[in-house]
Amino acid sequence: MVNLLDDNSSYEIGLMSKIVNKNIKRTEKLIEDVKRVVNSVKNELLVEKIEETTANDSLNELKVIFNEMVEEIKSNIATDINKLNVAF
Repeated sequence: MVNLLDDNSSYEIGLMSKIVNKNIKRTEKLIEDVKRVVNSVKNELLVEKIEETTANDSLNELKVIFNEMVEEIKSNIATDINKLNVAF
């Protein structure tokens, strides 16, 4: 966990600290959401998606790619199960 900046000042540094703290909190929420979905996938549940967002474009892109990967895995498993059902 990251320590937040002191944002008690009303000057520019305090205002900037509030913005940085807000971004830190949003990123922490995203990380917790990723952990939740990863644990779901580890437990063979492919229905969860990462929902949280952050101000960091790269992290948001990673979220989209991860969600697409889970969807692809889910689709491939469903296709394989359908093939097995036909075979037996």
